[in-house]
Amino acid sequence: MRLQCLLTTLVLAAATVAAQPPTMLTREQAGQILMQLLQAGQYPTDVVIGLSSSELPAGYEVLEFDWETLRQLAPEDKDYPTMTTMNDAMWFDLNTPYEHAYYFGVRFQPLDAEVLVTVNAWTGYVYLYPSPRPLEPFVTNSQMGLGNLPVLTQEQQQERALQIARACLGDGSLLVRAVFPLEDGAEVPYGEWGTAFLIYKVDSQTSAVLPQIAWLIINSRNGFVEEALVYNRPLRVSTVPRINYLQAMALASNYMSEMGVQVVEWVTRYPKEEYYRQLGMPLYYDFGLFVVEDGLLEQHLVWMLPCVWEWQGHRFGSLVGVNAHTGEVMTSVTASLILNARRQRKNWQQRRELEVFGLKLNGASAYLWFSPMRLVANRLYIQSRFARSFGADYQDGRLSGKMGMHRLKPSDRLRRNGVEYVPLRDVCKVAGIRLGWDNQRKVPILYAEWLDVKSRLRRQ
Repeated sequence: MRLQCLLTTLVLAAATVAAQPPTMLTREQAGQILMQLLQAGQYPTDVVIGLSSSELPAGYEVLEFDWETLRQLAPEDKDYPTMTTMNDAMWFDLNTPYEHAYYFGVRFQPLDAEVLVTVNAWTGYVYLYPSPRPLEPFVTNSQMGLGNLPVLTQEQQQERALQIARACLGDGSLLVRAVFPLEDGAEVPYGEWGTAFLIYKVDSQTSAVLPQIAWLIINSRNGFVEEALVYNRPLRVSTVPRINYLQAMALASNYMSEMGVQVVEWVTRYPKEEYYRQLGMPLYYDFGLFVVEDGLLEQHLVWMLPCVWEWQGHRFGSLVGVNAHTGEVMTSVTASLILNARRQRKNWQQRRELEVFGLKLNGASAYLWFSPMRLVANRLYIQSRFARSFGADYQDGRLSGKMGMHRLKPSDRLRRNGVEYVPLRDVCKVAGIRLGWDNQRKVPILYAEWLDVKSRLRRQ
């Protein structure tokens, strides 16, 4: 009996440690992620500015729109930001409070020019801007002094891209999803620029695309990386679907039909073309099983189903996603603008409840794709696993956080599509978060001093 109590205590202690919101990287940690990409990509540089906090001109981080601090620094000519914001979204519009990113300056040696690089301070997402070679008029590899090097074949460039992806994403199965040649032999002669590669890391058992993705442009002369977007997140959700592709397609078809929308075509392959069916479907609209993150950086296993649909005589290219664990159906923003009101009416008629997708955390908006909160009898419920996003732990009807513990009665909880929901107010209470309500936008407002970026930067 004493051993059982000890094991229970250890399990609860471990769960409490794991129950924490996303951790903010230091500048030094973000710099290590950047250097890994630059070194693996053999980026032509001898200078990287901003790898240490000690190099900051003001002695501390300055946010891009912190006008008060920038005015104070103006007399010393130090009125420039060292942090910005960047959106990590790839498939759905993603509002998130976790979008702050560090600026780094990198010298592009062939042209002796500086490139700005951003690394997200919460996710480590790296955006290495295009090399500063002018495109009008286009500066060729020959003009940069690389013309004496042999031209790499596309296969050789792809192998270089895979080497870089392995170095940045780690061991595992990689899939080259798309190849975009930037040289056509006419406007851009072969050997004078390079090729872009979209590379996914996939689960070898289920073929699900993991939240580990690299977009790389490889120079066709020396194989160095010219531009890169690298997203490498730890997997936090099961990649085994409870709903298969055919079931997901049926759910998506029913959803669109019930909303009065006619699906003209389900795109059952990666479209690739930027203007698929002349509809401007983004390049990243893809088909298959993906792990995606929402505005609180919670992960979901989703069947991605691009489609062409018609409404009032107009056609649209959109992405429909079906949560492979719960069956929750969502669409990209173009479709949601039209369909959301109808969906809410349906929910109210069936269950007398509304879905709330948005919230504000410390003044920043967050959007919960595939995991909307539920407003029932003027009480707002959130998925129980989301408690950890606010620094609280949930175990068997018990919420705990730095402000104490609260046990929920069975009647305090909801269950929808096999997912348990708990009252948001109780989560905030044990986590030490102030909770309000924006009646105009119909979203909850949360404030947690210990999640505030300015406060974190001051502590650093």
